[in-house]
Amino acid sequence: ALDAQGDAQNMRRVMQVSAGVDATISGVTITGGWFDASGGTAGAGIYSEGNLRVEGVVFDGNVTGRSGGGLYQYGGALEVIDSEFLNNTAAWGGGGCFYTNDTTDGILISGSTFHDNHAVTNGSAGSGTGGGMLIGGVASAPIKVVNSTISTNDAALQGGGFAVNGSSTLTTFVNATVVRNTTAGAGGGLSTLGRTVTLHNTILAENTNSATMAASNIAGTLAAASSYNLLGTGVSLPAGAGNFTAADAGLGDLADNGGPTPTHAPLAGSPAFDSGSIGILTDLAITLDQRGLPRVIDSDLDGVAAPEIGAYEGDADEYFASLSA
Repeated sequence: ALDAQGDAQNMRRVMQVSAGVDATISGVTITGGWFDASGGTAGAGIYSEGNLRVEGVVFDGNVTGRSGGGLYQYGGALEVIDSEFLNNTAAWGGGGCFYTNDTTDGILISGSTFHDNHAVTNGSAGSGTGGGMLIGGVASAPIKVVNSTISTNDAALQGGGFAVNGSSTLTTFVNATVVRNTTAGAGGGLSTLGRTVTLHNTILAENTNSATMAASNIAGTLAAASSYNLLGTGVSLPAGAGNFTAADAGLGDLADNGGPTPTHAPLAGSPAFDSGSIGILTDLAITLDQRGLPRVIDSDLDGVAAPEIGAYEGDADEYFASLSA
């Protein structure tokens, strides 16, 4: 592990990537980054102004009094592959990760899990946004979240799981699982802040308001083109095909189900089984799930091959074993 061993007396960042640098970081744990609000410093784990790819990296226990507890990306392309963000805290926004100020390169998040991250308030307007991740300040950058899980994060103000607070209209989730996040304000799962967010084959459910424990899945609306999604209570169904509402997504706990990052496996009777679109996967050349196992298995053996909705793809043995149990 790369451990900065930071605390209130020793404010430290684990790593910095300078502008103009192409950097790949893989197979390490980034931990112990620490800045309080007086330091005015973002990105306790990694602060990057270059083009950054992280693969197989664990961001664990980094804290900042500004934004981006685990990672703050300022400009440049960002790829987050098979990585895990947990127990990171930011006192403005983006407990796990914050991304801003790029207009062309954008973000790809694939095979990754954001869980138990926190966006707390520092008293300033807008603070406490995006417990798992906050996107802000981007214009035409494409932002794609594929085969990834955003779970059990929390935010003081809005967007417990994920928040989009920039001008981008190109944010797309494909086969993602966004569940069991909380906020004391609006949008326990997702806050669009008036931006356009498109979901395909994605679970957005079981997110709550931490003060009332009422369902709070989204603040805002989804793009009309969104399709084949399992959407929780209070989410207006987009016009696209295959969308449906279910208060209970029928998922197990976040766990090591194989693969590089933890996932939620669908349980017996889950409406996620065989409810996705194979056409979306074909169009985007997606052949594997978050664990790296094959997509498009006819789990219920009804003769129609269709993928699961969400980041996890089951199989027939799993489906029928869970029913018999």
